[in-house]
Amino acid sequence: MRKTIFILMITLLPSLLFSQGIHKTNIILGGGANFPIGGEDAYRNISFAEYYKGSYNLDIQIEYTAAKETVFGFEINHGKFAGTKSVYTYYPTEPGRLNITSFMGFLKVQDNSAKKDDIQFFVKGAVGLSFIADDNFQFSLVDSKGYGTGGISYQGGAGVNFMLNSGNKIMFESFYRTNSGKDASYNSITFNTGFSFCLNP
Repeated sequence: MRKTIFILMITLLPSLLFSQGIHKTNIILGGGANFPIGGEDAYRNISFAEYYKGSYNLDIQIEYTAAKETVFGFEINHGKFAGTKSVYTYYPTEPGRLNITSFMGFLKVQDNSAKKDDIQFFVKGAVGLSFIADDNFQFSLVDSKGYGTGGISYQGGAGVNFMLNSGNKIMFESFYRTNSGKDASYNSITFNTGFSFCLNP
């Protein structure tokens, strides 16, 4: 019996993940601009929107179309915010630069019956972990001045896909994100575009 179940699992699982129909897997590579709109850093007593200005972000997503209107996925987003004022009193001539990297799972609602040349609208919500560091981004997530922290990331937004052939898409999205670290919160709005590659057209 166990052998039969195992055979069924290894036989059916690939077909569920990579079947024709709506069960598709896409990888999205994108990027765009992000802008601070609120939040406070109580540890350093600064305002996020006052001390930082907009800059770029890079994004990679993998998503699985699970049902007619449901998509699940995972996203890694790295955003940089350029400094407008010094955030270190002992570096008065050097504005700090803030790096926020988020690792999130998301749920997207859209019409998955859309075909080539259709416009596919979607709404999206995500939650995960965020890592925050000033100036030079390092894998240790702590910069040369010793400031680094982690926290929770929440995201909500909407977008549109322009359907191409073989399940590929051109994506545009905008979302609001809150990154909450220890004694701090960083709120921003992001505008992204990207290309979605279908792995099983």
